[in-house]
Amino acid sequence: MSTKNNLKAKEELSRDQEYQKLFAKAVKAYNKREYKESYCSFQSVAYRYKIERTKLAYDAKYFLGIHLMTGLGVSKNPKEARNLFKEVSTSDSKYKEATREQLNNLSLI
Repeated sequence: MSTKNNLKAKEELSRDQEYQKLFAKAVKAYNKREYKESYCSFQSVAYRYKIERTKLAYDAKYFLGIHLMTGLGVSKNPKEARNLFKEVSTSDSKYKEATREQLNNLSLI
């Protein structure tokens, strides 16, 4: 493997680690009820270039859906929450089952 490819691989690994840290920071803020901060951090994780369709991004989209469904730190938007939950429910997110439950709850409203 060339030096250029090694450097690129290291940069991508470092970027992935940064997003994992940002996700952990977002979860901490969420648990502390610092919802605006957690929402912004989850958004950064969910929509950044090259990680948008990763497990970590889908995990972040689950939390974005929770924020939007309940109005935590943002205006309520059940339609957008439903769209995010649908996306996560077909992913490899660890929140896939919880997302399906949220979709069922939204269909009852």
